[in-house]
Amino acid sequence: MSNFPVVVVGGDAYAAGVGYGSQARTRIATSILNYAATFAWCGLDWDETKRAAQPFRTIIGDFRGELIDEMQGIADGAGLSTDDILALNCRTELLPESFGQPLRRTARRKRGEALARNAARGLDHPGICIAASLRSPDDAMVNECTAIAVSAHQNGTGHLSTPSPSPVRSLSGCA
Repeated sequence: MSNFPVVVVGGDAYAAGVGYGSQARTRIATSILNYAATFAWCGLDWDETKRAAQPFRTIIGDFRGELIDEMQGIADGAGLSTDDILALNCRTELLPESFGQPLRRTARRKRGEALARNAARGLDHPGICIAASLRSPDDAMVNECTAIAVSAHQNGTGHLSTPSPSPVRSLSGCA
């Protein structure tokens, strides 16, 4: 697994975010392209998605304010806006239950319009053409996040476990 990236960060939430954002910049940018296409599938362009995520800023800040600091750090390290990182982190809450389901003609039109608006802003996914994305999520090469585990055989301990002694951080750029 030598091609799997390892990102090492430290410091407070903001500093850890900057470290993650700068080291994972390309992967975070790719995530934005992927999710811009995912939300366009639902008829929302990326700017509309970022606006829809705004109410979660207060909820997250009230729950654990350092998560907002971390997202700001990720954004600064990656050269993006905090709204981009917030939208990535709120993607599951924002995706409608109908995601991936066949859409009616009006929804297909809205999807095409959202993809065109994204493309006009430079957020056109290189692997997605508007015509293909009007058919199905599979045709649009739209994907959700990946879960990763290390087998007991590969990790050297003989057990599935989280790395110790530090807790797993949720530095999400969904890279």
